[in-house]
Amino acid sequence: NWFLKSADGTETEFARLVSPIGGDAVKDKRPPVIAALAAAEIMTALVIHNAASNAEHHAPHDRVTAG
Repeated sequence: NWFLKSADGTETEFARLVSPIGGDAVKDKRPPVIAALAAAEIMTALVIHNAASNAEHHAPHDRVTAG
């Protein structure tokens, strides 16, 4: 793999690497896999943000009336 060939890393060191993106759910550390995990995390964050924004926009507003 790229870590062992390019960085003269050991199998033990490679096994301990954890990508900051995607956590430790996927052990594959190839750049295309990390890119896919990053895209998935960004898309998830956008969906959550948009849902929260829509909920705030459509939430009923309490009206205060003078009486």
